[in-house]
Amino acid sequence: MDALACPACKATMTRKVSQQTASGVIKQGSLYCEQCEKDVATIRHGKVDFLRIEPLTPPAGASLCGEFHYKRIPWSDEAVSALHCHEVDVGWNAEGFTGCLQAGSTPDWRIYIDTEAVDLSLRFLSHDWSGCVAVTVNDGAATIIDLHSAGANGVNAYEIYRDLQGQKKITIKPAAANPLSRGEQIYFFGMDAVFSGWPAAIGGNRGNGFPAAYQWVLDHSGPDALVLDCGSGDRKYPDQRVVSFEYMPFELPDVFGDGHALPFSDGVFDAVFSQAVMEHMRNPYLAAREIARVLKPGGLVYVESAFMQPLHAVPYHFFNTTTWGIEAIFGDADVTGETSEWFGPISASVDWYLNACGGGGLSPAEREQLRQLFLKIDENVSYEQLKPIASAVSFWGIKAGASSVWKELLATGGKPSFKYTLAQTSVQAPPPVINTNSGLPDKSGAYRRLRSAIRKIRGKVHA
Repeated sequence: MDALACPACKATMTRKVSQQTASGVIKQGSLYCEQCEKDVATIRHGKVDFLRIEPLTPPAGASLCGEFHYKRIPWSDEAVSALHCHEVDVGWNAEGFTGCLQAGSTPDWRIYIDTEAVDLSLRFLSHDWSGCVAVTVNDGAATIIDLHSAGANGVNAYEIYRDLQGQKKITIKPAAANPLSRGEQIYFFGMDAVFSGWPAAIGGNRGNGFPAAYQWVLDHSGPDALVLDCGSGDRKYPDQRVVSFEYMPFELPDVFGDGHALPFSDGVFDAVFSQAVMEHMRNPYLAAREIARVLKPGGLVYVESAFMQPLHAVPYHFFNTTTWGIEAIFGDADVTGETSEWFGPISASVDWYLNACGGGGLSPAEREQLRQLFLKIDENVSYEQLKPIASAVSFWGIKAGASSVWKELLATGGKPSFKYTLAQTSVQAPPPVINTNSGLPDKSGAYRRLRSAIRKIRGKVHA
């Protein structure tokens, strides 16, 4: 929290605390910038959001709460049951899981939730065709939620209760629709739940596997080091020294904001990671300068960025970079490039190309034949020969302004490398990654898949 700053003016902020634990962890509140004269962030269940800011009534005094942990629970969880509803396969999305639950067309549909959550918000799709729901807790008075949102599409969280102890039974049923709505659609994605007590484990991953470089940097950092995972996606590195920062409202990151205006003070991080992010920045030069600004003089930057990758995360894919390109971007930010590499087997790139163009008319057998040919090519392409067509590039850099221990470590400390020789058995295998959920797709597709999901849902109406 002490590392945070107003993203607009970089001034320190005043904490307006609504709830906090005895140890000082803020559960609910906001951050107020005296210079900008407004709230610039909302704190929800311990996470700081500089993008989705909600008004907060100034509390008479902060109330104490017990230790807590937050979870985003999908519609498919065992705590959820339904009557006359059905699954809609809208693909993996920004919620971090697959599909959603669509209410039936008759008024006797129900959704039931059994939970011990002390705070609960329900997540529904809101758009032009959305209806209304009535929500009761333990058969109490119904809360009516209007899900209609004119001209906008998105999954929103609607708070049901806060600080309610014990086991609860939640019932969701239809209510009279807003007359301005074009329909009565109800799409339930899940819930934001806060439970008492500390989480069973720190960290998690629903995105790209963590590069081996991350652990190497942490192994060579002190116990009080502070490291930024800038554009983390839906993941949290299992180390208290790492701050996960993300734009999309995923479950796992710590802080949400815009990479073009990082909400951190100058020179607070010992190292900054950025994986599969720079190609999605409208202004990568500005993003690099922001990374350099929050980095201590002599601090380390590790970046992985797309090179020969096809269009992805539409419409937020702006720039691919060569090794010289990524060096120029960070060189403009006063970060000296120490070493750059490239990686990604040709066979994997070709498979991605085929997926991107619909398969090119190949039969499964033909596609497998092609894959085998390119696997053979992988075995005979040297590291230097891969450079013009590699999938991605990596960059290690050091911020100017102070002597740095990283310079010698990068040269002699056995850092992970993508370099290989043809004599190696797995010539194209990158350094191992740490992924607590490797079966899930990479986070870069979240933007595209959520938009696709909404189009599919709307398409069912127009059909």
